[in-house]
Amino acid sequence: MEIKYLGLGADLKEFLFCEFEKNENVLYVFENVSTFYEIKKELLQNVEFNEKIGIFHNFKLMSAYDFNESLFFTDKIFIKEEKQVIFFYNALKNNIDKKMKVKNYYDIIDVAYNYYNLFAELQEYKINVEKIEVENWQQEIFENLKEIDRSIKLQIEKKGLILPYMVRKVENISKEFVKKNKKIYFVGKVSFTPFEKEMIGELEKRGVEVKNILQLSEEDFDKKELKIKKSFSILTKEKFDKKNINIEICEYSSKFNQLLGLIKKLSDNKKNQYQIYDMQDINSETKKDYQLLNQNKIVYNLEETMKETKIYKVLDVLYKILNEVKVGKNESGKEYIFKVKELYNGFKLKEFLTTFKIEDIYSLFQKFVREDYKYLSQQMLNKYLTNESENLKVKEEIFSDFEKKVKYLREDFKNGKNGKEEKYSKIFDSVISKNRNIDEKKLQELILSKKEQIEYERNKFFELRKNINKFSQFLKELEEIFEIKDLSDYSKVLEEIFDRQKKERKNVRDKYFEALSEIAVLEEFEFDNLWDKFFDNENISAGLLKMFLKYLDKKAISLDLEEIASQEDDSKYKINEFKTLSETNKKNVVFLNFQDTFPKGKVNNYLFSQIQRKKMGLLVPEDVKLIEIFNFLNSIFGAKNVCLSYIKNLDENIDCSGILEEIKMKYDLEINDKNEKISEEEEMEFIKNYFIKNHENKKIGKFIQSKLIKDVEELKNKKITLGYYDYKHLKESEYAYYIDKKLGKVEKEKIEEVIDAKFFGTIIHSIYENIVKKNKKILEKGNFDISYEEIETEFKKGIQFYKYKIPQEYLEFYKNISFEDLKAGIKKYFFNLSSKISDKSMIKVSSEERIKEKFEKEIDSEKFGNASFNISIDLHITDENEEILVDYKTGDLKQKKIEDAFTQLDFYSIVLGEKEYKKFVVDVWDGKIISDGRKDNKKLTKDEVLEVLKKYFEVETGKKVNFYRLGEKNNNLESSNQKKYELILRWEDEDVKTR
Repeated sequence: MEIKYLGLGADLKEFLFCEFEKNENVLYVFENVSTFYEIKKELLQNVEFNEKIGIFHNFKLMSAYDFNESLFFTDKIFIKEEKQVIFFYNALKNNIDKKMKVKNYYDIIDVAYNYYNLFAELQEYKINVEKIEVENWQQEIFENLKEIDRSIKLQIEKKGLILPYMVRKVENISKEFVKKNKKIYFVGKVSFTPFEKEMIGELEKRGVEVKNILQLSEEDFDKKELKIKKSFSILTKEKFDKKNINIEICEYSSKFNQLLGLIKKLSDNKKNQYQIYDMQDINSETKKDYQLLNQNKIVYNLEETMKETKIYKVLDVLYKILNEVKVGKNESGKEYIFKVKELYNGFKLKEFLTTFKIEDIYSLFQKFVREDYKYLSQQMLNKYLTNESENLKVKEEIFSDFEKKVKYLREDFKNGKNGKEEKYSKIFDSVISKNRNIDEKKLQELILSKKEQIEYERNKFFELRKNINKFSQFLKELEEIFEIKDLSDYSKVLEEIFDRQKKERKNVRDKYFEALSEIAVLEEFEFDNLWDKFFDNENISAGLLKMFLKYLDKKAISLDLEEIASQEDDSKYKINEFKTLSETNKKNVVFLNFQDTFPKGKVNNYLFSQIQRKKMGLLVPEDVKLIEIFNFLNSIFGAKNVCLSYIKNLDENIDCSGILEEIKMKYDLEINDKNEKISEEEEMEFIKNYFIKNHENKKIGKFIQSKLIKDVEELKNKKITLGYYDYKHLKESEYAYYIDKKLGKVEKEKIEEVIDAKFFGTIIHSIYENIVKKNKKILEKGNFDISYEEIETEFKKGIQFYKYKIPQEYLEFYKNISFEDLKAGIKKYFFNLSSKISDKSMIKVSSEERIKEKFEKEIDSEKFGNASFNISIDLHITDENEEILVDYKTGDLKQKKIEDAFTQLDFYSIVLGEKEYKKFVVDVWDGKIISDGRKDNKKLTKDEVLEVLKKYFEVETGKKVNFYRLGEKNNNLESSNQKKYELILRWEDEDVKTR
């Protein structure tokens, strides 16, 4: 093979076009695909050249990939990509799967790819696998791989198939291809494998003239080994000086700083059209470095993987949802139970919402999340709707009863009874005047208000029913996908899902359907029991989808180098990956992120160490590094203006690359730190310029404490219901209370797979309440002996009632640990409660449900508008001598929490009326009853409660504008609204405080 040495930095384009002018029958094979597309573009666009030799050329251009695809011929069917993994999995015979600890298909995907890469490399380097010396720890693994290799070869021989690497043999060189191409010139091939050397020898035997065109000098290339010599290095200073290259080295402290420096450089040198290359590994994180760039001025051509596409994210969420589906049985048949945590990820992904057309039910889903549902199913939705329907019926009955009472009231007034009957006095107090006449206007307003209220409830229910039906349809679709058991049906679903995507790019579509078409034929291979034991838990649907996602993982949306090469807009700068660097000369070039990670020298190190690879003659990192260094040096020595930019951060042990240091030292170059060090002021100026319109006029003024104007009349006109915690929050900070009420029901940002303290308290409260309600009659007879069996029954009912809200993973723990303690505590509690009641002969018991109805108490309407108190007491007991208020508490009952519980009972007693109440707090864990031992001056009074309300509703004398009170800052209020909105409420200038 003849080698043409052009020298480092030589003008490859100029040389090739001189060769093209000869118009000989030559096939030019380009090792560098970027070079191939650039030359191809130039050839098509060079009008003068084409006029000179004609539009029909005798010579041809081909990339190395296309050359290898065309050179070898076989009549067998190729096995590619995911099908290779299937073959590998089915080749696990003779208990090899147990030896390799393989439980299912996914355990071997990475091993399979490593096997294929390794055995393809061993064949390429003509290494006899039987003669490889391995270490003791490698022995079993390598023997297993060899046995799998034999099994695979038997299968493909039997089925008339072939693996891509197996076709690379000299006997498979196409006679037709050789006949058509008698001159083959490689361009820029700086390394040859042993098989490629054999291949060239075979081509020459068949009369083909082979040449290699290199941008290297003869002393830098090993003609025998056909690779770059290890002694290859940068040009001498004398040769460098003759080239008259301007190299600038720029050091930065951060990537953001470097980005600002780049923008500044491009702005200061608008005449020079720089080509920019990034030396770092490109991934989703590094791509964020360029998101601030103005895409009208600077674009970045960085490789994308299918993982980064919208369709992949949709399928990944779908897989996670399906993978967590539990199938239960009930009276109506199968119940498919979906985890809210996984559904949540779908509802938070815009593309998932649009794919399944569930944007309209987002608020309904958030409602379920706020109500602590951990699981959803069609049956659960039906039960939920039934409950809401029954609640509406109750409200309609109440309204119907109200209408009847209006009718009777008018009849009574007509008959002279004047509405004095007790059954009307509370309902119609506001419409009956002091002289016992009906205020017809007020009565009409009351009737209209009640009608509007019931109409609102009906419309709310109808909207809920519509959305639950939509939600049910969505779950039904998921169930249908879950039930798919074969790839052909799954392929149809995956095709339909992609077609629902509105704006997916053509290259993404091409890769997606390429993967889909390839994976769809897996079932045509006629393996026995193809999917047998492939997937865990017999969840074939999730398994098939995961397999498709794994297949997509291997599909990179390769940079369209042809498109990049044809980009015509010279007004835009382009940032490219280093691996797309072509061998043609660039007049002005910038290399970013020239840190000590370059050169990388990545090779497949599976199984064998670098020492073993070197001994066998396989590729080692040093070989790859030499090629990377050559590509870099060839580019800068063919340029006129070069900028080498890097990050230096000694704290993170980051500095410039060794090759850059060598260039700096050998050519006596200095780091440019006069213009390239970006100050903090310049960074801020850039940020303001980027984000703020007319930023020159924007200045930071003096600190102003948080203020929010209060409209007292508006407050009085609105219906405000105050429970104990409302009062507590109002007292702490009116500002925070207002924000909390104004925001209303907000989204939950995280789904916890545990029972939080608040919900756990809800479960226990309901169990306590149900025991009281069920045993109300015997309790009122003075019998407080509740059997353990009855407590056990109520626990089971409670767990069943909340089954969609309790994480199943923790249920057994709660049953065996927490619930057992609680059952014993309940037994103890009722026994001890009996001793707290002085007279058991006449007892009246009110449970939480009745208290809610009874005590919604309006406050002085003149002072406090439509405000009212609303309380829910856990247990209210009345005997002949006294009244008892009980509050159940869960969690760690420290003294502060106990004191707060008694203050809560004080609030209840104030709302109930001016009486004396005995108050008890119950630790539900062990049934301990805590008595109130506080002094009177520690108890909450009515005057304190009304004072807080007075301040909230008052108009301050002499002030034109009233503001919500910010309250005193208290960093210890961990569960307060102050803590919740600490990023909004500003008491003091934090900057002044920290100086």
